[in-house]
Amino acid sequence: MKRPNNITSGRRMLKCRSKSMYALLVTILVLQLCLLFMVNNNNKHLEQLNKLEGNEYIIDEKGYKPSKPKVNEHSDVKHGVGLRNGLKDSTTPSSESETTAIYLQAEKVNISDEEINSFPLTLDTKLKFLRHLEPVLFSTDLGPESDSVCPIPQVPPPSGLCRNVKWKCNFSPTFVYHDRENRKLFVNCSGNFRVNFIDREESEVPNQNGKFTKDPEWNVYHGPQTIDFDSQYADIECKMEENGRVVSSPHNYRTQFLPNNKSTDQKILFKKTKSEESDWEPLSILSISLDSLSRAHFHRKCGIPKTAKFIRKLFYAPKFDNATDASDQPSHQAFLFNRVNSISGITAMNLYPLYAGEYFSRIDEEERVLRHALVKPVDEWLWQYANKRGYLTSYGIDTGNGLMGTRTTCKECTNRPGALPHFEHLWVARENTPIGTTRNTEVLSGLCEGDSMLHDYVINYTREFLDYDFPAKWAAFDLNAQHRAEHESINQVDDSIVQFLKTVTENHRNLVIFVFGDHGQIYEGEAGKHLGSHLEVLLPFLSIIVPRHVIKSHPEWELNLLLNSRRYVVFYDLHKTMKSLLHYPNLHDVRGHLHNASFNLFTDIIPRNRSCASAGIPSWSCACNMPQVLPSNVWTDVHYGYVSNAIQEINNKHSKATLDERNPGKKATPTTCKDINLENITNIIAYRHGENPKGEEMNQYKITFTAYEGPSTWQLMVDSQGGIINSIKQLSRYQKYDFCQDPRVSIEFCICNQFPPGTP
Repeated sequence: MKRPNNITSGRRMLKCRSKSMYALLVTILVLQLCLLFMVNNNNKHLEQLNKLEGNEYIIDEKGYKPSKPKVNEHSDVKHGVGLRNGLKDSTTPSSESETTAIYLQAEKVNISDEEINSFPLTLDTKLKFLRHLEPVLFSTDLGPESDSVCPIPQVPPPSGLCRNVKWKCNFSPTFVYHDRENRKLFVNCSGNFRVNFIDREESEVPNQNGKFTKDPEWNVYHGPQTIDFDSQYADIECKMEENGRVVSSPHNYRTQFLPNNKSTDQKILFKKTKSEESDWEPLSILSISLDSLSRAHFHRKCGIPKTAKFIRKLFYAPKFDNATDASDQPSHQAFLFNRVNSISGITAMNLYPLYAGEYFSRIDEEERVLRHALVKPVDEWLWQYANKRGYLTSYGIDTGNGLMGTRTTCKECTNRPGALPHFEHLWVARENTPIGTTRNTEVLSGLCEGDSMLHDYVINYTREFLDYDFPAKWAAFDLNAQHRAEHESINQVDDSIVQFLKTVTENHRNLVIFVFGDHGQIYEGEAGKHLGSHLEVLLPFLSIIVPRHVIKSHPEWELNLLLNSRRYVVFYDLHKTMKSLLHYPNLHDVRGHLHNASFNLFTDIIPRNRSCASAGIPSWSCACNMPQVLPSNVWTDVHYGYVSNAIQEINNKHSKATLDERNPGKKATPTTCKDINLENITNIIAYRHGENPKGEEMNQYKITFTAYEGPSTWQLMVDSQGGIINSIKQLSRYQKYDFCQDPRVSIEFCICNQFPPGTP
């Protein structure tokens, strides 16, 4: 870190050597006094910088420029909020070594308004700005300092959050070798084996066979043998024999991308768009959703540390701009954001705002779970918008084919990967199964499918889709490893993700990548009562990886992205941003439905005073309301009354009266769902969100409670004003009730079996 110039000058003046000891002592005394004086002055200067309102910055047709100094910080002008300087060091190392960041502690670097004023930024200033931002962007803190009015308390994680774990898939031996270039499968199976090429994609309604999947069509071969692979999916079953007896029938699965005839239609649309917009330079878009990944957990050692290190390298991409060897210059630059607020911990409540720009309500969520389908109509999905412009589109999910945990596929996508039988073949029951220890490290199976990790199938498919020779592609995939209760579960995707990102950034210089968590994850077991558990759910990870040539052509966008990296961001902003990039370089030409409170992270500067309400985030899911854990000695009958009302609402969902109402004129048959009864309230979090006209404090309460039936764990969000219930969700895993569920009732609210205590 460079010392202030005035200190350096002082030292130079005192460099002369004294010929006597007396002169030397006097020199030392003077130097000490000068240093003390100048350090005090420097501290006062930094304090003044901390209090300063930043200059206002405006983007016009001439680019990014400063205007007059801004006095009122609480402006809502999109293009006009200043940079705050004098950032306080908020990177407090955790006492838990296993949850600390994977980076060395970054040295604190301050940057002044005058330096930002000198737009376009010099390389030295730009690198100084990046070093200034690094401690608060690459941090395991839940609430690193931001440049917004959204305060997040500093809450260290609980001890023992992460274990030392390795991952391995060994339930099935590898006996199939995939020649991707020639689309062949070599099956090293002695004796007979059979292959099904009909993938396990589900439909929203049962097929003629009464099932949601088509019947497999088995082709029998005698091995070992090489066979043609002309589909996107293959399930190969080998009969392992000993002494003439079949002792096992392991499965290997293989997937690949195959182009279809929709490419021809999209080429026509592409040419039409290009003829109408002659200056259009199509960028391809990749959207990677890592389910339940918080920003803090991304940077932990039990998060995805290899991916984090690679993204950190891309964060400093400008550092290599003057490299003599072009191969040393990263093709992309990464931007990170430390104040992204999700809506609850429910996937659909965040992916709907991202991919449709629309709010997904509690009622919509209950219908989604009940019908196992997306029934809420939308104005236009993002992939539909891309289709109209001539893009090829693809959407894959590792655990199945349905969007957001449903049987609804991306029907409008031009391409879809083959769906694997994760539930059908009961691989779900083997997720994260302990299979041994190696040098005091626990070895888990992870989310496996045959001999491979589940996520590798959709990653390989997407890589081949992006490699396909077509000028404009939009692709997305969701990985669900972190949806497990184990907090280190996301770690199993790290090797595959980092290698995938390295490959696609190297091979696709026109690809913009969004990597994000849809929401965070609650802590496991007793740690779930920890305040940080509730905050992490609302603070997901986000990075946008942009081609360097795009940034170099539009340096104002680079500065906007850096300024927005510490502003308050929501998924409506990502919808507008992603949609606008389909018009590159004319991002302002974006059309169709856009949320009226959204900002474009490239072309807009988000106001520092943006609030949850102004961003379209409901108060019950606002991370900025400084939540507090209420000790049990202040719980009152009012809180127990909220839980009683929630239990009554849960039980009403399968009551005779409700079921009769759904089937008028028909006598409802008895339900398998049990009424639940309160066992304990385990935790209450209070989120303050203002005062009513009487001056009384208004709170949102997040109450976690357990019921004897199941046993089950529940979470309730309720408003103290009128006791309005905003959300009820079951925290325990409810897929285990699939075999006894009443189809008239959402599986989440149908406790139809009693499991042993401790069942997740």
